[in-house]
Order: sequence, then structure tokens, then C-alpha cells
Amino acid sequence: MKNSKKATVTSIVSLLALLLSGCGGAGEETITVDGIYLTGKQAKTTYKAFLGSVPTSLNATLSQSGENVTHLANFTDTLVMNDEYGVLRRSLAKSATHNDDYTVFTFEVRDDVPWVTNAGQIYVDENTGKEQYVSAEDFRTTARIVLNHANNSEIYYMYTLFVSGAWEYYCYTILQERIGKKDIIDGVDYGALKEKYEEQVPVLTKIIKEFSGNEPERTFTATDIEKNIGNGSRLGVQVSGNKVTYTLKQRADFFPTMLTYTPFTPTNKSFYNENKETYGLADPTKILYCGPYLLSELSSTGLKYVQNPYYKDNGARSKMSHIKTVEYSIVDATFGYTQMREAFEKGNVDGFSLNKEDDKEGWRQYITGPDGTGTIQKPYNQSVNSRELDDVSYTYHFVLNPNRSIEEASYKNSTIYGAGENPVTIIENTNRALKLRDVRQLILDGIDLSIYNRRHKAPDYDDQYQMNTFTPRGYVYDETNKDYVDYYYEEYARQKLVPAGLVEKENPTVDDLIEAGKRYVGPQQITGVNATSGNTVPWLNIETLRANAQAAIDAYNANPTFTEEFGAISLPVVIEYNSAGGIDATSAIEDADVVRSWNERANGCTISSKRVSDVLPLCESKDASGKTTYPYFYMKANQVSNQTTFSNITNNGYYTVYTGWGWVGDYADPLTYMHCYVTNGEMSKMSGNNKLELPNFRYNSETHELTKDEKYMFETYNKNVDAANDTHDSNQARYKKFAECEYQLLNDLFIIKPSYMSTQGWAVSVSRAAGYENPNAHYGLADNILTGMWVLKDVPTGEERKTARELQAEKKEEVLSALPNHNTINPIYN
Repeated sequence: MKNSKKATVTSIVSLLALLLSGCGGAGEETITVDGIYLTGKQAKTTYKAFLGSVPTSLNATLSQSGENVTHLANFTDTLVMNDEYGVLRRSLAKSATHNDDYTVFTFEVRDDVPWVTNAGQIYVDENTGKEQYVSAEDFRTTARIVLNHANNSEIYYMYTLFVSGAWEYYCYTILQERIGKKDIIDGVDYGALKEKYEEQVPVLTKIIKEFSGNEPERTFTATDIEKNIGNGSRLGVQVSGNKVTYTLKQRADFFPTMLTYTPFTPTNKSFYNENKETYGLADPTKILYCGPYLLSELSSTGLKYVQNPYYKDNGARSKMSHIKTVEYSIVDATFGYTQMREAFEKGNVDGFSLNKEDDKEGWRQYITGPDGTGTIQKPYNQSVNSRELDDVSYTYHFVLNPNRSIEEASYKNSTIYGAGENPVTIIENTNRALKLRDVRQLILDGIDLSIYNRRHKAPDYDDQYQMNTFTPRGYVYDETNKDYVDYYYEEYARQKLVPAGLVEKENPTVDDLIEAGKRYVGPQQITGVNATSGNTVPWLNIETLRANAQAAIDAYNANPTFTEEFGAISLPVVIEYNSAGGIDATSAIEDADVVRSWNERANGCTISSKRVSDVLPLCESKDASGKTTYPYFYMKANQVSNQTTFSNITNNGYYTVYTGWGWVGDYADPLTYMHCYVTNGEMSKMSGNNKLELPNFRYNSETHELTKDEKYMFETYNKNVDAANDTHDSNQARYKKFAECEYQLLNDLFIIKPSYMSTQGWAVSVSRAAGYENPNAHYGLADNILTGMWVLKDVPTGEERKTARELQAEKKEEVLSALPNHNTINPIYN
């Protein structure tokens, strides 16, 4: 699930919906908590919270943005959903089965779930006059909408990656678009192909190869194009009675976890056709509902949910709706920790989070106390919920684009180009330099995380949110309950720590390797990822990184074979940093420090009297021999002044480096992360990897030679990801191969560098919201669903929270231990 850090919203806002709930007025309805947590306490039926933005789309077939799916999760149910312990249970599905090799999954759909309008009425088909209930056909309808290229769905990949016939259907719709528009593309006159099905066969084959990167999954004939493909009969989403069957291209035991995400929610065909182009607009009347809530109000200042009167839970605690009304108010970047606390103290909201840097008075009142003896672990005020988070959410990361477009759209909004400069020439030069692996490594590893992390203003230490793996710890576990990320730690230790003599034992065990890897690249650590001057970790010595990048450019320019084919690299190489600083004053200061620091580190000298790292000599542009010494590299922050332009630059990869992209997995397998950056993967547009033919050069510091890889930049990585995905003997074997892919992505390709995940580290807050019975999972929609939550009348104490967490952990272990191999999927088949 893709997410971009909003330039106009501070990091605090992302926590508001979790931490704040509304305070009720006199006479508000209360109910008694009857679960096993906080039993007997009084709870309210209204929940109020703050959000940083309103949804931009309510179209579940289109959007994968976090700001939208947060709400969609509460409006539409799924075939299966996770309970409070992360175990999959049937929801809209009445039964579930699979074949022996896990390539065919069949779900019988319940017949008692009506489609409801936002006014709380069962929807009636205007053509037939019949009330509409969720059916198997609604899931096939969603598949066809998502796979229609004209609809521009962001989540079509969830089908094309797994479902048989999905690429064929998707590319068929592209063919029909081109025929309808009478396009001429690459010498093909599409208008002349109308009803000439024999001639369409090679053209459709070419389109499939172009978009999928592979040969067609199976052969097709002119008759297939004319009669079978367009009607969906060859697509692996078929309906028989009230059963929907998904047929996959290859085995995927984890496929049911994908069904918890928006592209596999149902869509009523009659309502969709009735609304056509307006379906799913940010308007409560433009979608139907079959989940626990209806969207009754939506404006630029807030939105309101009310209970769906026809919603039927399945008896699970996580599916019970205790809250009748949900009210979200929209706040902007000016709304911070102090304002949150003051709103609580005025009785306007039910909770707030604490930060000692941005709300010193609140920190004194609730954490340290008047005598200054309180701590985060033992706060002065007993209402403080103090705990160390280890939750999985968006893993944010830096992204490099070595293949940035030279079209005008790529640079017309850039603020870094001066009068007389040619942006096209500068971008082409940077693209050439970024084909050199050592230049990419310098850019990413040269970013000083100790400076970058200051922006988080963590309560105790700046590196609290630091992440060093793309896949977060705790995401998935193998048959022995071993965390997938432990495989990465093991691989990292074998590849880097052992050869460098940084593993203490002479013959280390697997556990020794895992522990060693975790010490260097585990959460909250920067030891193994932050380059410094004189660093004893050989691959993180900034002088070495700088020297290798400079030597690689020199060797490239000295090789006529390279320069004649690709052109010479001129100095300086301009690194355009996509900054939110033009919109947000705080970001401007933070980004300026990072950029200034990087320029010093990358060049070994400073251009500014305001030095943020070691005191370095001022840069001279030439040495005695006339050779350029500064700048070899020149990072400049692009600071546009409005959110729309910033989003356009970000979404289209119009930058050299950016650090606002986050990803949280869509399903329970490492593939959901590793596939992001394969050629034409989910986030390949952000890294310029929408074509395979990107050359890659490597510098050998011992031989002083620069060589060009026989394979293209991403070709080996693509094949390794495919090989890992083809491994089904066991999750142990599968995860080992994916860990090798992740190691390659982070330590050889140098295209991304993980930076942070805000839902880890120590957190302190005061809140009435109690979510111990909410649906819970590290993928899909579960964590966004409000069923199971209680909103207490009185704030529970920190000790009561601690007792509830301990009981929850105990109950979860009981449930998981009762499942063979801790398999959380199999219960749906019972």
C-alpha cells in the first residue's frame, strides 16, 4: 500500500486518529464494556478524532492511498478479515476451500448482506426494482473494473501479479482503447485493426510483453480475441451460483491475505453503471456500503460515520460495533502537540500525545511532574499510557531515480535551475552519473542519518524511529515462527560482518549471525548504515565512498567506449532533492541541514559558513593542475510552494532523490515489498525502473577499473525476485531467497535506503480509546477498522493499560499456539 508523506501535515497528525477520541456532552449515551479488557467500565457510543486530510477518493477499485483506504475499510466488508489476534476469519464468505496446490480458491458468499445507501436504505436496482445484496458476481465486477486500463486503477497489480489471465485481460483493454481512438503507436495503425482479429493477435502479444515484461501466460487465437478474452471467460475470476473462484498463475498459500485489501472488495454492478464517471468520488452518495459504517457527511473540514443499520457481525469480538457515531475533524500542519493537549484540557477531545520538545509544559505536567522525577517509563500522571511500540506500518525510505524524464513536465516546476542553465542537459548528465553504482551509493549512504533523524524530535533519542530494512520486523514468520527479517540479518552478517571480522565468534551459529546483523542494522540502529569520517566499518567510510564515486566518474570519462555510447559526465553532478520545504517552514530548515551536510560529506569541503558537520575547508573549484575539486557533486533542494505541484513531482519521479515514500504490505509475504522495485513494479515509476535497459557500471578500487555489467541494472534483481516467488517447498526456503533479494536491493543496487517507521519506539499519550479487540494485521485493511474498539467515559490509567496489554499478549499466544505451525490463514477453511 503506497503512501506519501504529506508536505502540509506534521508527523504528529498521523497519530491523532489512533490517540484521540471525542468527549461527550452531558447526557450522552453510555454502555458497559463487556469484553475481557477493562471489563465493567462505562463507554461512550461516539468517537471523535483528528485527521490530516479528507479522503480524495472513495473508489475501492482505484485507490491505494492510505488517506482513502483508512475510510474504505469501514464502509465495505471483505470475504475474509483478521480478528484481534491477526487470525483470518470468514466475513462475507460463508465457506472457503482451496485445491491441493493452492492455485484455486473458492468462496461461497453470504446471501444476507444488503447493499446500503449512505441514507441507510437498502439499495434498489432502478432497472429491475429489486433490493440488492452482496453476491459472488460483485467480486467479478470489481476484478473487471480494476483490470480495465481506462479506469487508471492504482491497484491492478494485485491481479496481474497473481491471477491467471489478468495480464491478458488488462492488455486487451489497452488494445481496445487504442483501436477506439485510432491511435498510431510504434508504426501500428490501431484504427485499421478493428474487427481484424487475426492481425490483432501479434499486436496483443506485443502489448502483453511490453507491459508485463514476459511472454503471454498462454496462447490465444483470433477467435479468443473476438469471443473469449473481452468477456472475461479466460480471466481467473469466475462465478458459479453464489460462489466466486480465483485461479492463480502459480501457487500462493498466502493468497487469502490479499482478500483483506480494497481491490478484492465487492462492487455492485448496477450502482456502478448508474453512476459511471462519478462513481467513487469523494461524496458519500457515490458509493454503496456493506460494512459496519456509512459515511453520512463529508466536507473540507471533516467527515462523519454512522452505524450501518443492516450490518451483521459474525460473532467475533473484532467484528462487533460498539461505536455508533464517528466524527473526524481536519487539522493542518499548524496543529501540534500543545494544541492537542489544550483541546483535551478544554474537554473538546478525549486524548493527546506528548512530546517534550514541542510541548514542554505538557511534558512537565504529565511526564516529569513538578519535582522533575517522572520519566517516560514511570510518568508522573497516572493517566499517561506509556509503552514501547513495535507496530508495523509504513516503512519510509529514500528513493533514487537514475532514469528521470527529460520531458518539460519533469523540470518546469523545479526551483533549482538558474538563468541560462539548460535543465535537460543537467538532468541527462545526472542520469548518466547515476548509472554508476558508486555514485548511487555515495548519494544514499552519504546522507547523514544522525542529522536527518533530528526532525523526528523523539522523546529520548533521535534514532528512535530508524528503520534499516525495507520489510519491517514482525511482518511475517515462517513455519518455525522465525521472523522473516532474521533471514535478512543473517544474510547481512554473512555478506558484510563476517568478511570484515565484525562477528565475534570464529564459527558463528545462525543465531550468532542474526544477533550480529541486528546490532548493526536492527531497528533504531544507525551503526551499520550511516557513513562517517574514519568509520571502521569499511563500507561506510565517507572518504572511501567519496573517492570511489569520484574515481568512477574519472574512469568513465577516460573510457571512449562508454562516452561515445552514453556521453561524458560533466561536473558538477547536480542532485535534485525533492523537498517539502517550499510548503512547510519546518521542513525547509530540516531539509536545508540535510542537504548542506550531504554536500560537505560528498565533496570533503564546505560551501557555507553554516557548517553542520566537521569544520571543513572552504571549497575551491580547481586544484593546482586545473582539475575540478568542488563540486564533484552538488545537491540542491527543490522547494515548490504548493501541495498540488509537490504531489505531481513526487508521484511522477521528477527528482533525483526523495524521502517521502512509504510502503506497508498488501498481503502476508515478503514479495509485497520486494516486488515494489522490480521493473514495472508497484513503485518502479518512482525509481525510473519502468524499462529494463538501464546500464550499470561498477568501480573496482583495487584495480582502479570501471566495468559495465553484462546484465542491465535491475535484470538480476528481477530474476532473483521471480526465483524467490517460485519457491514453495517451505517458507523457510522462500524467505531465505527473499532475504537475498532484499540484501541485493539495499546493498548492491543502491536504489532505495530505508529511513524510518513512526510506529516504533517509546510513546506516551493520554486517551479514552481502547482498541484491544480491534481487527489486527500487518497487511490489508484490518488496522483501519473501528469495530471492536471501545471509547471509555473516563481515561484508563497507565497501569490498567499495561494489564490489558499483558492479557492481550497472553490470549494471542494461546490462540496462535493452538494453530498448527502458527498458520493464521487455515481457520477460514474450517
